[in-house]
Amino acid sequence: MLLCSIMMEKKESKMNILVTNLRSVYSQSSAFMRVYPHVYIISIVSPESDDVFLPISEDFVLRLKFHDLDDKYPYESSIQLLTPDMANQVVSFVKKISAEDLLLVHCEAGISRSSAMAGAISKYVNDDDSLFFKYPYLPNRHVYKLVLRAFYPEMLDIFVPTVELSANDSDIDWDHD
Repeated sequence: MLLCSIMMEKKESKMNILVTNLRSVYSQSSAFMRVYPHVYIISIVSPESDDVFLPISEDFVLRLKFHDLDDKYPYESSIQLLTPDMANQVVSFVKKISAEDLLLVHCEAGISRSSAMAGAISKYVNDDDSLFFKYPYLPNRHVYKLVLRAFYPEMLDIFVPTVELSANDSDIDWDHD
């Protein structure tokens, strides 16, 4: 199970963001509903996947369906990437979350799409995305850039940090699920 938390300063307020995977999102959202006034979820699955059943009102859920690929590489026309419209939906969704609430971002594995989404949101809220560019995360560069561009439409060039792997390869669980 991958779960990482960040407390982010947003001027006078804080936002809690958690990244998780498909298998853990139900139990984690249920548990966090007892702690936070509201739990908001960005649910990311592939277009051919069914929506994930979540134990909260759909008013608190943003559902997105796109593949985990980067637009930098060739792909078939049947592949659906995150679109600018989806990124704008993320911005609108995030802006309604208050300091006392929790934002839970999940994708199928909790490694690429969700960490990229959380990283871009974290960059906007606190100008710090470093937590989401460390092992075990491998953020999807296309998702990160598109969401950050939706938050900052005036930015012409968006730098995507490289992922920091462990200095000692024996520290890395290469078979981690």
